[in-house]
Amino acid sequence: MHSVDWKKCKVRVRPESWEHSPDKAGFYAGIYSVTIGHAIEVYFVPRFGRDVVNWPPKLPENADDVSSFDEARIMTCIFSELTVTVGDAATIPEVLEFPSTFYEGKEYQHRSVIWNVTDEAFADFDRELVICSETASALRSDILLGEFFDFSCIRFILTTIVDSRFCKYGVSACLARQDYK
Repeated sequence: MHSVDWKKCKVRVRPESWEHSPDKAGFYAGIYSVTIGHAIEVYFVPRFGRDVVNWPPKLPENADDVSSFDEARIMTCIFSELTVTVGDAATIPEVLEFPSTFYEGKEYQHRSVIWNVTDEAFADFDRELVICSETASALRSDILLGEFFDFSCIRFILTTIVDSRFCKYGVSACLARQDYK
């Protein structure tokens, strides 16, 4: 079995607000995506309201039509495969399964997995993500993960998410990337 020297993987950390139109960007404030080795993408989503009306969420007719922080955060949880947010940290990861869709004759099943952490842990992650995004936000980031290896948000990704049964990429995908070296 191969192992990955994670410190040599490239990393990109971007505020999600950059990915949306100016009139909607503010709703995505505080959400960050972390991409490791061009294969693993994890979203960090601040606390949002969950109740019997909006949770578990359903696929919306128009995902771009958000009008609040909660809607933007729920949309991010729906459309990202791997998410970290604030919630009951004692729970196992929550798996959201969505109906199959067909594209060019192939069936695709979408699944979102959500890890809950405490408010305190998320506050630490948030501080670190701001620092990371100031350095490693370029679309073609050449920043190596080793620069942030001791950050708790990065350690959480590597020890909790990548090592889980829910991460379909992990080691093999990072090893397969030509730019891993």
